Amino acid sequence: MRIILPLLLFATFGFAHKLNVFALYEGQTLQVSSYFASGSGCRECDVTVTDTQGKVLATGRTDKNGEFDTPLSPVAVKITVDAGSGHMGETSLSPQTPPRSIKKQKSDYDHAKYLKIVAGLAIIGVGFLLARRFLGKR
Repeated sequence: MRIILPLLLFATFGFAHKLNVFALYEGQTLQVSSYFASGSGCRECDVTVTDTQGKVLATGRTDKNGEFDTPLSPVAVKITVDAGSGHMGETSLSPQTPPRSIKKQKSDYDHAKYLKIVAGLAIIGVGFLLARRFLGKR
């Protein structure tokens, strides 16, 4: 029990380095958006687009909103966004992927963010109850 509680409490620190990457083809343009777990855009982050064999098709940097566009015919690609210091995210995209707007994807992420907050608070609450119960008996 003494090991499980600290692991649960510190597990959320892993989300600090999480970088969400969303991509879609809009005609002959690849559009990429990247956001940190807080919801803020990944500003001036390195973007690398590779094909299925690992050949680099495009590179660049995100703008102040965490967005990157490049002219590219729809092919299967892997997009990697690197913000440095361990903050990295990637996604894959194929021409057959059904198009979803980046705003819709961000909206889905916002809902998941609130769920994580509620789950985190529940874990903390349970941790305090367990600590109170076991430490109170001494």
